[in-house]
Amino acid sequence: MNYDNLGNSFAARSIYGFNLDPQSRKGSVLAMTSNQVWVRIVDGKAAIDSTLRGYPLRRSANVSKARDLHLIESLPDLNEAAVTHYRHGIAAVYPLPAGRHFVYDEQNICYYVNNKVAQLLPFPGRSFFRFFRLGENLYYLDEKLKPTRFAGTGDNNGPEETILTGPLLADANYNLTGQYQIFWNNCSNQTFISTGSRLYELRPSKDGSLVSTLILEGFDFRGKDIKTVFLQSETGRLFFGSQLNGLYILSKKPFRTLVDPSAQSNNVYYGQALIEHNKIATLTGTAFSLDSRSLGAITPLTLIKKHVQWDQYSIIRDRAGTIWSKRRETLFRFNGDGKRILSSWKVPDEIKQLYQSPNGGIWIGTNSLGLYYLDPDKIGAQPHFFAGRQLSNISWMQQQGNEIMWIGTGKGLYKIHLPSKKLSQIKGFFDMYIRSLYIPDNHDEIWVTTYSNGVFLLKNGKLTRFPLDKEQYLSSAHCIIEDSSGYFWITTNKGLFQSRRTDLLSYATKPFDLYYHYYSKIAGFNTNEFNGGCQPCGLKAYGGLISFPSINGLVWFIPERVRPELPNGQMFIDNPDIHDSSFVINSGKILVKSGVPQIILKVSTPYFGEPYNLRISYRIFKGDEPLFEWQPLQENRSISVPFSGGGKYKLVVRKLGGFGVRNYYTMHLDISVSQRYYETWLFKAFVVTLVLLLFYVIMK
Repeated sequence: MNYDNLGNSFAARSIYGFNLDPQSRKGSVLAMTSNQVWVRIVDGKAAIDSTLRGYPLRRSANVSKARDLHLIESLPDLNEAAVTHYRHGIAAVYPLPAGRHFVYDEQNICYYVNNKVAQLLPFPGRSFFRFFRLGENLYYLDEKLKPTRFAGTGDNNGPEETILTGPLLADANYNLTGQYQIFWNNCSNQTFISTGSRLYELRPSKDGSLVSTLILEGFDFRGKDIKTVFLQSETGRLFFGSQLNGLYILSKKPFRTLVDPSAQSNNVYYGQALIEHNKIATLTGTAFSLDSRSLGAITPLTLIKKHVQWDQYSIIRDRAGTIWSKRRETLFRFNGDGKRILSSWKVPDEIKQLYQSPNGGIWIGTNSLGLYYLDPDKIGAQPHFFAGRQLSNISWMQQQGNEIMWIGTGKGLYKIHLPSKKLSQIKGFFDMYIRSLYIPDNHDEIWVTTYSNGVFLLKNGKLTRFPLDKEQYLSSAHCIIEDSSGYFWITTNKGLFQSRRTDLLSYATKPFDLYYHYYSKIAGFNTNEFNGGCQPCGLKAYGGLISFPSINGLVWFIPERVRPELPNGQMFIDNPDIHDSSFVINSGKILVKSGVPQIILKVSTPYFGEPYNLRISYRIFKGDEPLFEWQPLQENRSISVPFSGGGKYKLVVRKLGGFGVRNYYTMHLDISVSQRYYETWLFKAFVVTLVLLLFYVIMK
């Protein structure tokens, strides 16, 4: 919304407040400027409505002329002190949609329909500032949190005493002080109660009672002088408006990062394993509880820390429940709680990774001597060389079926036919550092992450390299974990990406612009730098919880509880300079004066999510011919539209709106540039006629 279009004075451009449109059935909004001019807001556009007169717009015929009407559409009311002082000369108006409103004059509550009295109910001695609307009802909440309801349908037999349920009644601060603050916004149809540092939302139930829900703890509402609250229900984001301290925006963090406080700055994590069914063990010597009653509680694994030391890149919990780890050439086997060493072995080369095959065998990937194998079920078994002496710096091992083992290395991708021990190098990965593989069950798919070349898919013998994001964060992809809804979660050195598996498969068939949803540390990480080069590279625990290692903590989340905030809002195109009279925008068309070489347009879209997820591009046509290919919109969101003479042009702006194949939101804008006199057909016909006439005279 461009407030400059409302006038030149400060009062004309200053919005005093927002009000319900008294005639709208959908609860649309009006704004009032400080000089009491009404502005109608429809579909994201704001314009002065000169048909609306007066303040408030509602009339209340039976109110004594000795009382002035005071419109209340939000609580707390900034004029509460003055209104309370002069309350005997005031009547309060509480609007509802569709031409209805209530009026309270300290004695009666009066219900109006189209400015005519429909019902009058005695309700003496109440405060103006404890009434609020929710849905079709007006409520009054007394000092003891006892609500009274007045139906906005007019079928009141009298004030109806109802009940309030939920955790608000047990709030310790309220029970201690008896104090609370109502935050009500009539335009958003939302009501909240704050008690000290807690915030509760009130919602009406079907029987008209009120239900409280705790939505925030630990915020100093009084100290920060909060006057208005708005909840964005789709994202859970809260907006707090203060009297003098500006706007506060509180966003939910769907990710939780766990650290060991005793480790201080040494909370760098790599390999993890699920132990004792309800703990995630790390090779730093710390296990974190998965139990809901003690989530994140720490158990020290002192013996593991002592023996593993710095070598934290690989850990296994085998079928017997024992724990395997390593330090350079030494292989360790601990009991299930990590408090006792069961066995240890030496291998003639540095151990890089460990992997347990489906049959329970332990595979050992070395730095320069290939692949070793150990059968833990055999008494006195020793690691022995299996195959692949030419393999160096083994970074990943994973079996597919009973006969194929895939091997990632610092120099490419290989596979071994286990029965014959035949080793094959996979084309397309020469000299690439393979970080991890994801091989889903019952699918002929090998998903590959690399350190500098991004993500690949090997399917039915075809290799697909997926495009990188705009800043190429995905070039150093560490790990892929698929959730139960078919989304991939991909860690990098610069944050976390979410992508839909079916989108990637569609791209492999026929390329298009892929949408990757990006999460940065503002979503709940301590750092954007996740760790890789470990096996496993991430962990999927019971209940769907995913745990990823980072250089500052373990990042935990349940994917089904993460709601990606997609950039699917409407787009708007405006003139950023109201003093530029070279063109006007009217009804989806742009009219440009003749001789103007170019115009500057501004693109905006309502989006409070991660800005990195906005991918907007544009293209300009003259007639049916494009002047250039699709261009990405820069961060300043400005478009320079050049003209080569008068005529018909077209601007097409598109935005990736989220997951899906070619999921674009597209906007077309016709541009008409007035022609100069020498560009018109009349002038050209005149010139042609003049030339022919001159030629005729010369020839004659």
